[in-house]
Amino acid sequence: MQFDQEYDLLPATTSAITALSSNATFAPFLQRLPTGTLYPATANWQQVDDNIKTTIGTAIGGNPSAVLGAIQQKATANG
Repeated sequence: MQFDQEYDLLPATTSAITALSSNATFAPFLQRLPTGTLYPATANWQQVDDNIKTTIGTAIGGNPSAVLGAIQQKATANG
């Protein structure tokens, strides 16, 4: 808990979460944290996510390096 407070970080241990769960500001956030989804902070993430979902399966029957390379190019094109 002391580490989290000193460096202003999210709680990294169960005991720190428990200690902060009584804090009215943090409690709602901490309750949802275990089931949350953290996305990369890029402007084109939704496009990249859609591209992964529609093309990743082709890596199995084709050229995995080419498929992943194409996904990476799209991910870094606008990010």
